[in-house]
Amino acid sequence: MNKHIAKHKKFAAALLAALLALSAVFLFPIAVSARTNIALGAVIDAFCCEIDGARAFMLVDSDVNFETKWQTEIVDTSHPGEFHWVILDFKTEKTFDEIRLIKASQGIADFGRTELNAGGFIFEVSADKISWHQIISETGNGDEVYEGSFPPVTARYLRLVITNPVQNGDENGIENQAVRLYDLKVFEYTPAGEDDEGLMVNKTPQSADTSDALLSFVVFFAAAAALFVAVWYYGRKKTS
Repeated sequence: MNKHIAKHKKFAAALLAALLALSAVFLFPIAVSARTNIALGAVIDAFCCEIDGARAFMLVDSDVNFETKWQTEIVDTSHPGEFHWVILDFKTEKTFDEIRLIKASQGIADFGRTELNAGGFIFEVSADKISWHQIISETGNGDEVYEGSFPPVTARYLRLVITNPVQNGDENGIENQAVRLYDLKVFEYTPAGEDDEGLMVNKTPQSADTSDALLSFVVFFAAAAALFVAVWYYGRKKTS
């Protein structure tokens, strides 16, 4: 009996070692390529506007389940140019080169309603909130999750201006003329080396942010531990 128990212990230990090795092989590249989402450390400096229960700060509240959102009151389409906007303050100057915007159809309350996805928006940066430089301008954008890349910029403030809150303008009805956005991620630029001409280049691929990579590792490790316990228990029960 003791030999059987020892055999199953060795088998369980070997299985756990194999699972941990697989986690290292598959998850290490994710962890390495994970990038810092600097929006998590930012504060909403100013905005226009919001409704109760869907505040502007919820755009950067790290809700991974997309249950919270920034939503505005109805946009008055009779006054072109009066857009909704939000300003992020990173507190210090940051250098970044990628933005990810989670739109309405990916959120819990509006899931699947692609007609509510913002179609037009602008991203601008500033060092002083006086002079602004445009880095992204989109019209007729149909992405449910927008990912925008651009040459690295250094700034303290990031402003998002919504020029079209939905997909088809007035075709959706006036009750749907409101901004609905669930999450905004801003990825810090992380230079990985120099090119042949000595210029700094970003060799980090677009990827999940650090929290996503950590969550993947935790889930995989928990599954491995559960399997280890199951094999251990089965071995003891079989030999008892």
